[in-house]
Amino acid sequence: MIAATVSPVAAAGVLATLHPYLLPPLVLDSVPTGVAAVRVARIHYLAAVTTSDDRRALRIYRWFVIDKQTAEEVRSDTVTPFLMTKYRAAEPRVATATDRATLRSTAVVRS
Repeated sequence: MIAATVSPVAAAGVLATLHPYLLPPLVLDSVPTGVAAVRVARIHYLAAVTTSDDRRALRIYRWFVIDKQTAEEVRSDTVTPFLMTKYRAAEPRVATATDRATLRSTAVVRS
C-alpha cells in the first residue's frame, strides 16, 4: 500500500517541478489503475474468504500427517487414508476458487 502511494507521489513531485500542467494527466492515468487494483484485491479477498474453511482444513490435515509428534500416531492408527481422502476432496475446491479468482482478476487488469 505504501509503495503504491509513494510512486505516484514521487512522479507528481517530478512532474510538478517540470511543469504543473503535467499533473492532471498523471491523475487521469492513476485513477483507472487504482480502481483496477481495488477490484483485483476484492476478487482475491472474496476467494480467500470463500475458501477459508477448506484452507484451514488443509493446514490441519497436513499438520497431522507431517508433524513429527502426530505423524507417528496417525500412521500407527491407520488414519492416513482418511485424512488423505479429506485432503484430496478439499484441495480441488481451493484450487478452483483460486484459479477462478486469477482469471477474473486478469480480465479486470486487461480491460
